[in-house]
Amino acid sequence: MTPLPSTLRLGIVGLGAIGRHHARLAAAHPGVTLVGAADPAGDRHGALPGHPVLPDLPALLALGLDAAILATPPARHAAAGRALAQAGVATLIEKPLAPSRAEAHALVDAFAAGPPAAVGHVERFNPALPALRAALAEHAGPLAIERLGPAPRRRWALDAARDLAIHDLDLLAWLLGPVDVQGAAGHPRALQLHGTAGGRPFTLTVDAAAPRRRRRWQVGPAPVDLRPAALAAGPEPLAAQLDAFVTLCRTGAPGPLASLPDGLAALHAAEHTLRLLAAPRLCVRPGG
Repeated sequence: MTPLPSTLRLGIVGLGAIGRHHARLAAAHPGVTLVGAADPAGDRHGALPGHPVLPDLPALLALGLDAAILATPPARHAAAGRALAQAGVATLIEKPLAPSRAEAHALVDAFAAGPPAAVGHVERFNPALPALRAALAEHAGPLAIERLGPAPRRRWALDAARDLAIHDLDLLAWLLGPVDVQGAAGHPRALQLHGTAGGRPFTLTVDAAAPRRRRRWQVGPAPVDLRPAALAAGPEPLAAQLDAFVTLCRTGAPGPLASLPDGLAALHAAEHTLRLLAAPRLCVRPGG
């Protein structure tokens, strides 16, 4: 790994619902010089006053980058990610890694011998994680997980498996072990799936159009609430993730960051959930 400067020249690719928050935090980070951003729609949220916002990634790369945060819609991750890898730019790719396993595999291959890269599974930086780890260690038995909330306001939208469930599928694998999704019911925007993580049974319910937001793991008798409003004061998860990404760029140590293979595994579990939803149900007729 080629040593990077003490202050990283960083660019933001995509200034939408998530990218604007990455830009805000990068602009204030002491280890980062925010070079600018690329977004064909410009800075529509006013996230980067005083910084250049270019119409495309090649124009941003021309400014000279050490690192980038890729926060475009997932359909653009593969092409943009490959361009960043070829340019030698360390990259944090927002979740999901890509819309499909084929595209995700291509990104894993692109960065395999190149610059550092990670996937933005930000729940790994949730301040509730110590309480969740403690509860998992104290209580054995099945887990019941809920992730519900209003429909996203962004112009693009994925199914609930790749947009919502993937958060908890990554946490399950990271905290407990390999995930095996064994069944699913519902429809792409609201579903329930079940399986095991490291051999421990779980049920995960997700709904992308629920009237109220809920992010809860039932571990033993008491639930662990992962909603930001329910948490004690602590670093903003995206800010903690940015700290870990800067460390990865400088030292190669990933810390809690999700690797690209981690992101691929979470996507695989989400896609398998969708295949189970689409599988025809066996119908037995009387006398048949």
